[in-house]
This record gives sequence, structure tokens and C-alpha cells, in this order.
Amino acid sequence: MANSVVTVSTSATRVIIKNPKRVGLEIHNNDGSAVLRWGVDSGVTATSGIPLAAGATKVFTLEGDREFAYWGDIYAIAGSGTISVAVMEMERVT
Repeated sequence: MANSVVTVSTSATRVIIKNPKRVGLEIHNNDGSAVLRWGVDSGVTATSGIPLAAGATKVFTLEGDREFAYWGDIYAIAGSGTISVAVMEMERVT
């Protein structure tokens, strides 16, 4: 398991890198008022990204015996200023 905190600005910022061993992922918007936008490539914008409300967490997990569906990079962007983003990634143990 790996934890990190990434500061995201008004430019698309990679918050987690590709990892084929990923089995779970949590992204938390640490900001108290700003909406974070996220997406799967560096083309994410403050209007096109998927919104993550202030203080909210997005959890990606396995369901049943299914494989984790996405191992690629994830990018995020702030509409203005900067946002602190906490990331926790769980990996398959071999």
C-alpha cells in the first residue's frame, strides 16, 4: 500500500501513475471548499473533468472475483489556486 499527497494546480497534474498491480485506489480532496476535477489523461480540464466535491473521497475497488478495471495514470486539476489531494493505492501481493 502506498500513500501520497499531491498538490494540484490549474494545470493538469498526474496524481497517480500507471500500476498493473493496483487492486484498489482512493483519491481524497483535502480542500474545504474547492471542487477537484479528475480524469484519465493530461487533457483533463476544470470544466471537463469528473468533479470531486470539497472533502469528498472517490474509492475504486474490486467487486467479487473481478479484476481491477483501470491501472493507468489519473490526473487532476483545480479550477483556481491549489488543492491538496491525498491518494492511497493498494497493490496485489504476489
